[in-house]
Amino acid sequence: MDIAAEHGLDLCAALTGFFTTLPPTPAPKHAPAKGTVAGVTYRIRGTEPTLLLPPFSLAASQWEPALEVLAKHFTTIVLGGRHIGGVPMLEDRAALPGFRDLVTILTGRMAMPHGASMLDAGCGPGAVCHQIPASRPDLSLVGLDTNAYLLREGAEIARDAGIPMTGPDPDVELASGTLHLVEGDATNLSFPDRSFDAALSVTVLEECNAGRALQELFRVLRPGTPVAVRAIDMSQWWNLDLPPDLAVKAAIQPQSMSPGAVADRSLYRRVTEAGFVETRGFPYLLTLDRPGGPIWSYRTGHTRSQMNPDGQAIWDRACADAEASGLLFQANPIHCAVAWRPLIGDRQPNRNGC
Repeated sequence: MDIAAEHGLDLCAALTGFFTTLPPTPAPKHAPAKGTVAGVTYRIRGTEPTLLLPPFSLAASQWEPALEVLAKHFTTIVLGGRHIGGVPMLEDRAALPGFRDLVTILTGRMAMPHGASMLDAGCGPGAVCHQIPASRPDLSLVGLDTNAYLLREGAEIARDAGIPMTGPDPDVELASGTLHLVEGDATNLSFPDRSFDAALSVTVLEECNAGRALQELFRVLRPGTPVAVRAIDMSQWWNLDLPPDLAVKAAIQPQSMSPGAVADRSLYRRVTEAGFVETRGFPYLLTLDRPGGPIWSYRTGHTRSQMNPDGQAIWDRACADAEASGLLFQANPIHCAVAWRPLIGDRQPNRNGC
C-alpha cells in the first residue's frame, strides 16, 4: 500500500488533529534545507512545530503526496537513506550468505555468455544487481522497478560501492560492467523486443500479474537466452521448541500478493505457459541466521503478530534459549525456475551440460 498516495487526506487530518491536542511548542527558526548525517538523509520544509517523518517501508511515493498539506502546519523533516525504511531490509536479505548462494546458483544455471546484458525485473534498490558484479564484472546490468524511492536509494548504494552507473534514460546504450537503474513496470516493459541476453526476477512475480510479467520477459529476451525466477508458498521453519499450536502459526509465510501474482508451485507451469522451454524447477532453502537484523526483525515481527500475548511470551523465551545455545535460525523454502526462450525454428538452446 502507498499510504500517503492512497490515503493522504486522512493521514494529514489524523496527524494535525492529534498534535492540536498537545501543548503548543515553539516554532523552529531555520530555512528549508537538506543534507545527510551518518548516512541518514533529511529534508526540512515549513515553519511551524517540528514533525519528524521516517520513511514508509516500501511505499513508492513515501510522504510526498502529503507534504504540501503537512508543511502548512509543521516543520516537516523527512528522513531517508539506506539505514531506515524498507531499503535496509532488502539489502540485509541480499547480504545473507544463503541469499548470495541463491543468486550464484541462479546465475550459474543461466550460463550467460561473456559480456551479456541482463535485466533484473522488480529490482527494488538493486540489491541483487549490487552483488552480481563481484562474480560477473563483464555483464551489463539493468535493474527495473516501479518504485522511484527504492531506485534512488539503490543508486546511492551502488555509487558508494564503486559500481559504474548509467541512466536513468531507458534508451541508454549499455556497456559491460555497468549498472543501469530505471523506473518501469515489469508487466509493461519499455524495452524493445529481443533487447537482453538474460532476465532475472527474485520477488516481483509475487507482487504483480505474473503471467503478464513472464510474457514481457519472454518478449524482451533474445532467442536462446535464459530467464530465472523464484516464488514462495512452502511453510517457513524456525529452529525453536514451540507448542504445536504456536508452531503452526510460526510456519505462516509473510506475503504481499497482488491479483494474478504467483506465490506457489504454479510458478513452474506459468513459466512454460509464457513460452519458455527446458524449464528446470527446483526448491531452495534460504537460511536466516542474523537475529536482530532488518530482515530478521521483519519476519519475527510478522510471526509474533499471529500470536496472543501469552504466545508471544513463549515465543520470546524459545528465541532467547535458542540464541543462547547459538542455534537460532530460520529456514525459508522457496521455488526457483530457470528456463529459456526457444531459438527460431525447431532448434533449441544448447546448454553445454549446464
